[in-house]
Amino acid sequence: MHDIVHDFAQSITTNLLFDLLQHFRWLRTLILDCPINKLPNAIENLIHLRCLLMSNYVQLEELPETICNLSNLQTLCIKYCYNLKKLPQGMGKLINLRHLSFIGFSCQKCPIFPKGFEKLISLRTLSDFNIGGMDEREGWTLRIYGLGNMIDVSDAEDAQLKMKIYLHSLELWFGKFDILRDTITRRIKDDVLILNALEAPSDLESLCIFYYHGTREYPNWMMSLIKLKKLCLSELPYLECLPPLGKLPSLESLKISAAYTLKNVGVEFWRIEPKNKKDNAIIFPKLNSLEFQEFPKWEEWIDIGGTREEEEDNGFVTIKIMPRLCSLKIWRCPVLKSLPDFLRTTPLKKLEVLRSPILEQHCKRGTRDDGHRISHILSIKFDSD
Repeated sequence: MHDIVHDFAQSITTNLLFDLLQHFRWLRTLILDCPINKLPNAIENLIHLRCLLMSNYVQLEELPETICNLSNLQTLCIKYCYNLKKLPQGMGKLINLRHLSFIGFSCQKCPIFPKGFEKLISLRTLSDFNIGGMDEREGWTLRIYGLGNMIDVSDAEDAQLKMKIYLHSLELWFGKFDILRDTITRRIKDDVLILNALEAPSDLESLCIFYYHGTREYPNWMMSLIKLKKLCLSELPYLECLPPLGKLPSLESLKISAAYTLKNVGVEFWRIEPKNKKDNAIIFPKLNSLEFQEFPKWEEWIDIGGTREEEEDNGFVTIKIMPRLCSLKIWRCPVLKSLPDFLRTTPLKKLEVLRSPILEQHCKRGTRDDGHRISHILSIKFDSD
């Protein structure tokens, strides 16, 4: 900005700002670095505004709701505005907002984010946010959208998620399916690299991943989340095998859905390592709830037995699988043929088999097929019931 214009911008008062905004509808960038304590509702008149920066001398306690009408706004940067405590409730309307930065705030003093903030689907930069209603010990929730559009994997590395020690819940959204043949291979490779770079902190308790295009590659950090209680994997268009999750010591709930190409749930799912059988004595030790939904090509759930003994050099070691499993749901798996035998040794109390006709027939045939494996279950639900 020219020096004269810059000096003029710094000299304006709150009252003058009220008068000027209505005459600058063409303005693309607005920098406020002056002692004002209120931003007028007329800010909505700047319909072409792309960038709004506020810093230092701005003494706002809240932003007006009318700022949410700036549908073309792409960058909102708030720097050292320590009095700001509240963001507009309608921020979800800023659908073109790409960069939202709070600079110079501690996490506790950063303005509280309103509900509906997750609607900012174009957001690419987010710093120092506060969702309110919790202290550090309770942890934070973070949703990241548009990962499938990320070009440079270094951007994912720069996020330094593993350093966010109070982050307890994380959602990663990779975006819509790529179906064009010339882009699928690149997208698969990029998604694998990005997921690997987004290393979550070790204290994470809940993880959800959506629209991941990887085939069989999962990052090592996922299998190292020793405090993870809930895992959800959904919309997996090219998945060939499930990740080796069997040794996650705290996992209680697992839901995997919309794996459109997967044909088998195999031994890799259990994560049994022959050289360390004593360390693998219990597979999914705390898993309580398991759900598979919409696996249109899933034919076989490969069985390795329930409580069983494996021979080793000095005798035998007992392997237990899902010793706390209480609920199993299988939905829309039309070609799945049978259930694994290990279910007989689980404390399973609830089974739902919906829109999976072949499996339902096998389960209803008594001891000839899968009936003996589920005879101890108190609550069983089929489509035809």
